[in-house]
Amino acid sequence: PVKIDLHVFPQIAPWHIAILCVGLMLYVFVSEMKDLLYFAVKMFFHSILSIFFKIVEVVGLGNIPNYGPVIFASNHANQFVDGVSIMATISRKISYLVAEKSWNRRIIGDLAWAMGAVPVKRAQDSARRGTGTVRLVRDDSKGDVHKDSAADTSTASTTIKVIGNETKFSDEIKPKDKIRLPNTSAGFKVVRIVSDTSMVLEDDTDVTALPTEPVNFDILGHIDQKVVYAKVLDKLASGGTIGIFPEGGSHDR
Repeated sequence: PVKIDLHVFPQIAPWHIAILCVGLMLYVFVSEMKDLLYFAVKMFFHSILSIFFKIVEVVGLGNIPNYGPVIFASNHANQFVDGVSIMATISRKISYLVAEKSWNRRIIGDLAWAMGAVPVKRAQDSARRGTGTVRLVRDDSKGDVHKDSAADTSTASTTIKVIGNETKFSDEIKPKDKIRLPNTSAGFKVVRIVSDTSMVLEDDTDVTALPTEPVNFDILGHIDQKVVYAKVLDKLASGGTIGIFPEGGSHDR
């Protein structure tokens, strides 16, 4: 075709054709950059896994549909190997939910963007130290009823009373926020602010023994994840694949 064009249109020089081809190649590369980068990274990690692991056994690979939305909910014993293992062993292109803290980092965040990941803002990433100290007392009466404004329903649950010392609950905390005690990853959801030194928490954690002495505490602000849900639903609606790690990374434990 190039020789025919040059013969039919003698005013066209070979370098004109070369520039056109280079421009088309650049256009294809830019428009398909994410897909090209994804499969290049997939091939790279597949080679890395073959070096560090002699055998990678995949069970139930035939159960993964070729088309339609799919969600992978995986254990997360290792921060990176788990995600890489899934990506390298399945034929589908997977989009992971990643912490916004990692998303905002250079290189890691840029790679996550190119791989089609979805950033998730986590309360623990923006935790701040609360003023004063607190003492928690579990309410033996149980059955504290509070109303969920979003669902407009009333639910009953065991509650915990918080007694503060030199605290500023009214200024620093809002309902639906959480507080976290030292040496624990569990957060207690705030049901009601009574005063600057008193509030009520929802007892929905696995913490059985509460500290008997006043302790410091962190405040985990409530985060509305509507944007994240919308992005996930968009990917699933288009037949995409989502990967999540409910247990969190190894660095969280």
